[in-house]
Amino acid sequence: MYIIKNGFYKNIESDEIVIWDNLIVAIFGNNNILRNVIIWKNSKLEYFWFYTDEGDYDKTFTLNWEKSECTVNSLIYSKNNKLNVRILWESNSNNTKIKVHILSFVWEQWDIKVDWNIKISSWLSKVIWTLKEENIYLWNTWKIAWIPTLLIESNDVEASHSCNIERISDEKLFYLRSRWIWKENALRMIIEAKIKDLYRCIFAYDNKFEKEMLENIIDMIGE
Repeated sequence: MYIIKNGFYKNIESDEIVIWDNLIVAIFGNNNILRNVIIWKNSKLEYFWFYTDEGDYDKTFTLNWEKSECTVNSLIYSKNNKLNVRILWESNSNNTKIKVHILSFVWEQWDIKVDWNIKISSWLSKVIWTLKEENIYLWNTWKIAWIPTLLIESNDVEASHSCNIERISDEKLFYLRSRWIWKENALRMIIEAKIKDLYRCIFAYDNKFEKEMLENIIDMIGE
């Protein structure tokens, strides 16, 4: 599938998309149909992904021309599931940017493995790549493994990676509960704030989508 117009696209039913030159595109997906994303000259992609189901997930992002940019914000939320996520990033041109932010809410008996690979050849220059992993565990028994692999052969590259695993603090919950907010509602408020921060750009495209998305996630929390 070729994208030739600026805009916001939801749940594309294609295993590959090509974003043409000089475009600004936002895409939301909650399935694993889309596996290959190719970005051409001077185009910017904001890709939002919501993982909910058990299984294996594979994607490849390729930046094929100068001044192409890709931002990916992924939300992982599930219970009693096993997920294997494999993502490959390839930069085939100079002056490209890749920015990734992953937010995970980790529930009971949850086993997740995320394998991120980026390849930057020796002849490339001025490539910027950042990966931020944020994991919030909501239960006592869980397993999570992050495997960032940077295959970088060039000296003219900026690459950074950070990973944070934490529990929602008792201090935050106490602050909200001291204002007569039930614990369950306080937990939901904190989670909702995190989601809104992750998805704030996509919510600006579609207010109705924001409401539906938050309601679905809050329903899962209440199960």
